[in-house]
Amino acid sequence: MTGLNEWVTVLNRRYDPGVSADVYHCAVLRGASWQTVVSGAAQERGVAAKSQVRVCIAEDARCGKEYVAAQDWNDPETQYTLRAGDVLLRGVLADAPQAGQSPEDFAGSYERCTVTGWRDNRGKLAGHLAVEGW
Repeated sequence: MTGLNEWVTVLNRRYDPGVSADVYHCAVLRGASWQTVVSGAAQERGVAAKSQVRVCIAEDARCGKEYVAAQDWNDPETQYTLRAGDVLLRGVLADAPQAGQSPEDFAGSYERCTVTGWRDNRGKLAGHLAVEGW
């Protein structure tokens, strides 16, 4: 698939009972595209704009971790997944988040989206993971 030359950081959230807080596990991928689509909806007092993000992650995107389905995700050190509520950042996150931090605490100036849906299109012509979010 052409045009998949951007970096994205996938942030998988998991509750860690050892620290009694959510911990975000990062996978930094090269081989993605990021598209922001702005749409509007007519309302009683004008138009409300909403941004939707569409990210394609190439089947052969590499990060040193293996993509697995959410129900099979059990080793954040060697695997990453995509689930509703996970966060994608456009670019490479410089420092790993600390336990208890939320994306608002560490994402700063990155474009980001919260995953609302995805499709696994791997194994097809131009195989990829298609991700949508807000």
